[in-house]
Order: sequence, then C-alpha cells, then structure tokens
Amino acid sequence: MATQFGVLLPHFGHAATKERVIDRAPLLEAWGFDSVWVRDHLMFQPHGFEQQSTKFFEPFTTLTAIAAITKRLIVGTGTLIPFRHPLVASQLLGGVSLVAGPGRLIVGLGAGTPKKPFDATGTSFEARFQGVKETAEIFRLTWSQPKASYKGEVYAFDGITIDPHPPADTPIWYGGSTPASVRRALEYADGWFPGRCPLRTFKKYGNRIRKGAARLGKQMSAAIIPVISVDKDRATAVSKVNVGGLLEEGRERKYWDGPFNTVDDLEGILIAGSPDDCIKEVQKFIEYGTDHLVFDFRLRPDDYDTQVAWVARDILPAVKVLAAKMRANVGS
Repeated sequence: MATQFGVLLPHFGHAATKERVIDRAPLLEAWGFDSVWVRDHLMFQPHGFEQQSTKFFEPFTTLTAIAAITKRLIVGTGTLIPFRHPLVASQLLGGVSLVAGPGRLIVGLGAGTPKKPFDATGTSFEARFQGVKETAEIFRLTWSQPKASYKGEVYAFDGITIDPHPPADTPIWYGGSTPASVRRALEYADGWFPGRCPLRTFKKYGNRIRKGAARLGKQMSAAIIPVISVDKDRATAVSKVNVGGLLEEGRERKYWDGPFNTVDDLEGILIAGSPDDCIKEVQKFIEYGTDHLVFDFRLRPDDYDTQVAWVARDILPAVKVLAAKMRANVGS
C-alpha cells in the first residue's frame, strides 16, 4: 500500500473549536486526506513548546462525530492511554467502529507519561506498560469472542460480551520512540507509531521493526506524526514556530539520536518551509517506506485553517503522486 496521509486534529489547546475539529472533517475528506487522528489525555497538560490550555475534546466522542459525517476517512487514536479499564475502552471503540463501518478504525495504544491521570482514576502508573499489553490482549479477545474471559497481572474478568465491537482484525499500533517500544510493538501490535521522532531515529528503529516482523512472519506498519509549518519560504516558516522548545524536547529524549543544536537537527520532527521544501521532506519518509504520515499543526494553532488548506492544495497532491510512484516501483 502506498503511504497514506492524515491530520492530527486540533482537538486540544486554546484554539480547539467544534467547527475546526468536527465540522471541517468532510472538507478534509474531500481534499483527499486519508485519515484523522486524536490524542488521549485526562487533565490535558501541553508540552513546553505549546501554549498553555486545559481544553481537550475527548477522543471517542470526537471520532464518533467525525465518522458519522464522513464516508471514507480513517479515524485513529494516537494514542489511547491505560488510565481507563480496557473493557470500557473496548466498548467505546465498539461505538466508534459501529458508526464508522469496517476498515475505518486504527487503534493506537501507548503508556503515557503524566502520572496525575493515573492517580486520579485509581489506576497504577507503575503498571502502565503491562496495562497496555493487557489492553491489547483484551481488545482482541472482546473483538473476537462472544463471551470473553481474561486473567492477567493487572486485569481479570469472566464471561464479558462487548456488542457492538470493532472487527477482530482492527489494527492495533503501539506508540513510542524507544527501543522498548519496538519490542512491545513486535510482541503484541500490528504497527509501530512513534509520534514525533527524528528521521534518523525513525529509520533506525523502523529497520528493527522490519527485521523483527520478517523474523516473526507478521505484517507491521510504521507511522509517524511530524509537526509542520508552511509559509512562503523556510526562514519565515521556521520563525513562526517554537524551535527552541522542540530542541529542548530533543535533548530530553534519552533515545532520540542527536545532536539538537539547530533547526536542521530537527529533521523528521519538524517539516518547515515553502510547499516545495515540505514536499522534499515528506519524500524522505515516502522513500523509506513509511505506511502513514500524519501532519501535526499544533505549533501554529491559530493558523490551523490556513495551514491545513495550504497542505491540501500545494503539498498533498504532490506527495500522493510520489507515494503512488514509489508503490509502483516496489511492485514492478
């Protein structure tokens, strides 16, 4: 399959509105985007390079609303965090899937880092990695068995039915950009979804995913969510984002390949420049064989409408052509 392209919806932060997040989804579909994605938080805490805000549209309601007014868009989570019981999440995803229809849901799972939501909901922060694994196992059970029973280290239940539920083959992707995330993705997921990640790190761990998948005889997807800033030229596009905050994040990430001293060191994390500049950056992911690239506009939330329209008009058609050519070359 050729590389697909999605949008991380602006359902968080001060600029989030129903009109932007939900009402514009049919337009994203008409423009040719393949997917829309949401994050998962309780008591939203913005990153250091984002404006402070507590506004956050809950993921299941948001995706259900969008699925109801679109026909083709894939709806995905990037990623669900285990501060809720997996049976509750499974039931909620059943509702999303019912409205969306077959083949339109991708479930990204991740462990998360803020401790406060776990404490507030009475779930174990220390057991969150085991919780993600058991969540994936419980999803597959409740999506494939009429009465599911389970006994794990974190969760246990007997004879539970989730109806409606997503199709049994609904993809589950593991989110993370560490060596452990690669191991977990290969162990119990269908894809690896590191979010923001330097291109060199993405390729390094992506190669491990490919080798591991070949060894296990399974198909694995690899997806990424770079932030983007489009303008008349690279200097202008870069000047409108918090580059310092991104560099600081890079220095704090133990498993990201640095250095992080200049904007050029953010290759893969930040796509910035004129449409032609951005096309060249996206092309690097296409040539690597990335399955799904999701554009993240969070660095310029007040310019979201303009930015996403610019991508749809001047970038998306070109990168779709490049992706189709890449697919044809691989298949020939």
